[in-house]
Amino acid sequence: MSDRHLFLLIVLTFFGISCSTVYTASTPTKISRKLAASEGGSGLVINGGGNNPALDLIQSAGKSIDIEIYEMEDSVFLQALKDKAEAGVVVRIIKDPYPVPKADQCLWFPGLKGTNGYPKLAGDTPDSNLKAMPSCKLALDMISSVKSHGGLVEPFFKPRLCGTDEYPVSKVNYCFEHGKMIVVDGVRALVSTGNFNADNFCDEKENPSPSVCNRDFSYLINDAKQVDELRTVFEKDLAEKRYALHPIALPGSAGRSADEGVIESYTPNGITVSPYSLEPLVDFLKVYAMGPSHTVRIQNQYLKEFSKAIPAPPEGTLNDAIREVIKSGATVEIMVSSLCAFGTPTAQDTADAKAIYDSFVLDESGNPRANVVVKYFPAGIHVKDGAGKDHLGYLHAKVMVVDGKYAWMGSVNGSSSALTVNREYGVFFQDPVSVEVLDKSIFQDMHAPKAENFDESAACKYDKGAAAAGGSILVTGVQPLPEAVPLPDDSGEGSIDSGTPPAAPQAPVKHHKAPKPKPSPAPTAIPPLSST
Repeated sequence: MSDRHLFLLIVLTFFGISCSTVYTASTPTKISRKLAASEGGSGLVINGGGNNPALDLIQSAGKSIDIEIYEMEDSVFLQALKDKAEAGVVVRIIKDPYPVPKADQCLWFPGLKGTNGYPKLAGDTPDSNLKAMPSCKLALDMISSVKSHGGLVEPFFKPRLCGTDEYPVSKVNYCFEHGKMIVVDGVRALVSTGNFNADNFCDEKENPSPSVCNRDFSYLINDAKQVDELRTVFEKDLAEKRYALHPIALPGSAGRSADEGVIESYTPNGITVSPYSLEPLVDFLKVYAMGPSHTVRIQNQYLKEFSKAIPAPPEGTLNDAIREVIKSGATVEIMVSSLCAFGTPTAQDTADAKAIYDSFVLDESGNPRANVVVKYFPAGIHVKDGAGKDHLGYLHAKVMVVDGKYAWMGSVNGSSSALTVNREYGVFFQDPVSVEVLDKSIFQDMHAPKAENFDESAACKYDKGAAAAGGSILVTGVQPLPEAVPLPDDSGEGSIDSGTPPAAPQAPVKHHKAPKPKPSPAPTAIPPLSST
């Protein structure tokens, strides 16, 4: 622990800020919550159970809708966007052009592969969409309608926007626009752990029981500085410009001087944006969670060790930070998705997962630690839709809570690509109701009767039901992203914009020294960006 981290920990402990929230099996876990996006509500919402904050938000739009997204396949959501465009709302969408392939993939930008700097990959042919999912026609109709009414639908420009100056796209063979973000009328926003698909919304009409529904969360934002930050990144991505985030303090440190423990990190106004998510998340754990008086709850789709293609930075990885918190004596509860969510794991997959599991739960002598529990979320933990019907569950969320007081949620999985290469969005928050909703939700899942331990998960004890019920997660497309691997030197990245060489790279961005960005010009009919 650095002197900076130690000093802030002492200060927080002295003033009684570090007391932990403790639940028991009998603790009420009423976690249903609805927020009226149209009325400017803000805070965390659990997707499903009749809650669809993303749909509510776009339906409240009067002037503009900006979306940056990995997947967007829900028919109701697509129709709502089409209707808004035809009603005169300016709709602009940046989408990952090639998510992880699946049998019924809908290509929004057919013919893009092998052109304009994109790699030549199989599966993109003139008839690619003939076998696509039913919502594909509506998606293509929506795209046409948005464009014909003055809007934009653009692919995330991976050849230039992937990675950072330390780890640009030339060092990995792909990245993803994996973030899930909406800005409406320039004044309200949403960041989500889930895509805009029927399984992420748990829409009973589009995704009838018992098909898989995801455990996902959304956070509605009406803070002007946070909304401006999201708008700035959107405008930079639309202009295909690399964006280096500027330093700002983590939540709770506002007003403290640097020598009192203000944490400089790439978290403008509490917003995290990959490829600069690693440092703020590591700092968050090291400052707020170190010591036996703290309780940490983490849910993530997966927690991987860093890829060999992307060396771990000096401050360590997210898993390293979790291990430091565990060694400090804090009570730590971790939940990841079932090892059998995509079928029986291979021997290597099981061994890799066991190594990470052991690094959390065993001390240096190989003895079990008393202060940490790791569980796995199987299909046997059900997620309810708006009609109260049970669906097979899948853990897709990426969230952390410390002491029932401080929290983070976002699209960032626990991998080197998500933390340092992809475009991802997240938000720190500490409003008591939102933190309590999230904390109790994690607690409820951790203590569900069918929450698996490692041996149960490796044996597929409670995850056999998905395929048997016709609701295999693999069919829904909720697939884990592949990890980054090195590219050969002749990757061909230099050919961008019809053979024009890419712009010269900027000077390397030093940790804690990234320049403050200049606000982009505001789009038509949206209030101008406020200074940050």
